[in-house]
Amino acid sequence: MSKGNLAIVLHAHLPYVRSEEPGSLEEDWFFQALVECYLPILNTLEDASKAQEQSPKLTIGLSPTLLSLLEDEILKSRFKKWIEVRLEILISAKKDHREASLHLINHFKNNLNSWENCNGDLISRFSKLESAQVIDIITCAATHGYLPLLRDNPATVRAQLRTAVNEHKRLFNSSPLGIWLPECAYYEGLDELMAESGLRYAVLDGHGLLNADPRPRYGLYAPICTRRGVAFFGRDSESTLPVWSARDGYPGNPNYREFHRDLGWDLSIESLKKIGINEKRPLGIKLFKNV
Repeated sequence: MSKGNLAIVLHAHLPYVRSEEPGSLEEDWFFQALVECYLPILNTLEDASKAQEQSPKLTIGLSPTLLSLLEDEILKSRFKKWIEVRLEILISAKKDHREASLHLINHFKNNLNSWENCNGDLISRFSKLESAQVIDIITCAATHGYLPLLRDNPATVRAQLRTAVNEHKRLFNSSPLGIWLPECAYYEGLDELMAESGLRYAVLDGHGLLNADPRPRYGLYAPICTRRGVAFFGRDSESTLPVWSARDGYPGNPNYREFHRDLGWDLSIESLKKIGINEKRPLGIKLFKNV
């Protein structure tokens, strides 16, 4: 068999969780995503692109709601304080969880340095990586709306697509060619609205391709193209299983951290009140591995 090409396509999305209240649970959700996902992936790609023996290349979808959070100046102004509070907690936790605490202290400090070095402008860093041909940036529906549920109102679907394309143009000075359809879901006729918005390709779950009529000759392992000139790439479930499955993937490995075990659940109410939190809740401090 001839060798094919592997396309690594990532989907980055958060709902619009901006809150007027500093220290809110919604704000925690966004800031945790910064330190656990968006800053680390930028650091990794930037470092790899500078190494002569490496030539990273992947596609990443940045949803319009996520981009609006990354652009928000109020959220930017609160991030440093959020990190400093967690560093204070981790320093106190060193006596009971020394190795894990030291690891997280370094992780938080490195991410804060990365944040401050770019003045919190992560969008420009993604844009520079695209200009350097390290990544291709695609979009998503404006609010991540599930488009098959909106199909009875084509104007709504059209607005979801055009708003996403316009936001992408505003932030990256170019039109997106691809889209990560919300939940990788398609309905007959959606390609026409995609073509109207200048979108040329999308990713679908495997059954979206395999149930096409006629059935694709190469199954998931080659894109298909509609009469409107829109291409669809199938997502291989066997490749995604190691990422998502707690039973068969690395999230369930005993050496991997326990996502739901957060130090915020273990601290006393008195300790939490000292940092301005009046109830037990996750803090983004995960010191424990799976058992």
